[in-house]
Amino acid sequence: MSSFSFIHAADLHLDSPFKGLVIDSPGLADTLRQATFDAFDALIRLALDNEVDFILVAGDIYDSLDRSIRAQLAFREGMARLKEQGIKAYVVHGNHDPADTGLSAITWPENVYFFSSKAPETVVFSGPGGPLATITGMSFPHRQEKRNLAKMFNPPGDRSFNIGLLHCNVGSHTGHEPYAPCNLRDLLSSRIDYWALGHVHTRQILSERPYVVYPGNIQGRTFREQGPRGCYLVRVTDGHVDGMDFHELCGIRWFSEELDISDISTMDGLEGAVVQRIQDLRDNAPGQGIVARFFMTGRSFLFNELNRAGTLEGLEAGIREGFDDAEPPLWLQTLESRCLPELDLVARMKSDDFVGQLLQIAHEWKTDGRGEGHPLTKAVQELFSNRRILKAVGPLDEGELLTLLEEAKLMLVDMLDS
Repeated sequence: MSSFSFIHAADLHLDSPFKGLVIDSPGLADTLRQATFDAFDALIRLALDNEVDFILVAGDIYDSLDRSIRAQLAFREGMARLKEQGIKAYVVHGNHDPADTGLSAITWPENVYFFSSKAPETVVFSGPGGPLATITGMSFPHRQEKRNLAKMFNPPGDRSFNIGLLHCNVGSHTGHEPYAPCNLRDLLSSRIDYWALGHVHTRQILSERPYVVYPGNIQGRTFREQGPRGCYLVRVTDGHVDGMDFHELCGIRWFSEELDISDISTMDGLEGAVVQRIQDLRDNAPGQGIVARFFMTGRSFLFNELNRAGTLEGLEAGIREGFDDAEPPLWLQTLESRCLPELDLVARMKSDDFVGQLLQIAHEWKTDGRGEGHPLTKAVQELFSNRRILKAVGPLDEGELLTLLEEAKLMLVDMLDS
C-alpha cells in the first residue's frame, strides 16, 4: 500500500499590512505587521510536526510586486527548515508576485521548486518505492493574467496521483479579480485528481471528484476576511484521498458584531456590554488576537447621545485603554451606531406632515424605487459625479449608500421631530 501526505496552502501575503486600521499603539501595530510571518511559521511547524512529504503553495507568497526582502528571507528560512527534515516544497507565483517582478539575489534550498511562468510543467514526487505523485503547475508571468491557464494543463495519463497547482479564479462570483479565469468544468474534465488552487481567500471545496480546493489565506487582513484562516493537510493512499483536515494558522481574528442596545439606558452600561462582548470573543478564540468592530442596533434611549459629535470616539478611546496590556492583543476598531430612536417610525411614516412624507420617500426609495427617475436617485448621481466628493469619500457600493441614507434619515427625523 502506497501512501503520502502533503499540505496545501495559498495566499501567504508575507509582510502584508493590515488594511483599514488606524492604530496609535506602536506595539500593537508591530504585532499586527508580524501576523503574516507568525502564520507562516505555524505552517512550517505544522509540516514538521506531521512529517508530511511535501507542501504546495498556490501563489501570492508575497503581498506586493516589490517582494520585500524581509518576506523573501522569511520564506527562504521556512524552506530551509523543511529541507532539514527532507520535506519538499512546490510553489507557483500569483498576481501579487508574478514572475516579471524581480527577486533579490537569494540562493534557494534545493528542496523548493518554483514552477515556470512560460508554460505548465510537470514534476514527479517519488518515495522509496517509486513515483507517488505528479505535480503540474504554472506561475503567473505577469500580474493581470487573463488567459485560462487551466486549459493548458496536460498531466500524464499514468496511474500516479495527479496534482494541479494553480493560482486562478474559478467562476465569476468569487469577489476577486478574474485573473487566470476558468470554470469548474474546465477542472473536472482534466486528468487531475487534486486541484490545489490559490487566489480566493475564502476556504472552500468546490468538488471532491476530483478535488478542487481553495484553502483560503493563512491570515485574515481585513474585516472582509473573518473566520479561521489556515491550510489543508491531505493524506493519500493508493492514489485516493483518504483524509483531509483543515488546520487554523492565524494568530489574529477579525470580528464584525451586532450589539442590540434596546435595553441599555446608560453610557457606562453600554461600555460594559461592549467590553463583555470583546471578552466573549477572546474566550471563543483562545490564544488569538482580536480586532473587532461593533454595530449598535435596536431602538435606544441613547440614540441622541450616540449621534452627538465626539461621543463614539470618546467611548472607543476609553474601551481601548482598558485593553492596552492585553496579550494576545485586543483592539476595538470602531463603534458604529445603527440604532433607532425610541420613536415608532412605522407609525410616524403614516402621518401627512413633512416628517411623514420624508419617511415615506426614504422607504419607497429603499425598497423598490431606486429607478433612474426617482428624485433621490438623481440627487445621489449628481452628488457623486462631483470630483471633490469622489476624492473625499471614494465610490460607494449600494450597501454603503443605503447605510448613509438610513443615517441621514434618522438624523433628519431627530432634528425635525424634537
